[in-house]
Amino acid sequence: MQDVMRALFSSTGRINRKTYWTILLCIGMAGVVLRFIIEGFGDNPIALIFLPVALTITVAGINNYIKRLHDLGRSGWWILAALGACIALGMLLSIVAGDNPAAAALVALSPLVPAIWLGSVKGQPSDNRFGPAPAAGDATAAFD
Repeated sequence: MQDVMRALFSSTGRINRKTYWTILLCIGMAGVVLRFIIEGFGDNPIALIFLPVALTITVAGINNYIKRLHDLGRSGWWILAALGACIALGMLLSIVAGDNPAAAALVALSPLVPAIWLGSVKGQPSDNRFGPAPAAGDATAAFD
């Protein structure tokens, strides 16, 4: 359990693509469940008790991206470049397309582009400045 907690809440080290997708899937499912729970409360302020859970999910997701960037030999600060690109794309589409629902869908899906790229590109096969290469077939090796 300690290995899993360290994997989710530490931004050091590297993870392979399999571990990245596993964590991303779990975080995504947790986010969907949390959203349904919060929407069930409507405007009731009691829904604020789930704010720490939402922040926990966010931190785990950011750390997942950072460790995947480390596997590619890049600093975790590159996550800001992806965020900036998503914001710029959203602003551009909202200016150009106005109230077009297709443009709104593109804005909503724009964060998937860096997420898919991170999960598709093979990491560096050898050790780099962020640590040793994670084992390809063993997801728990990424937690070491």
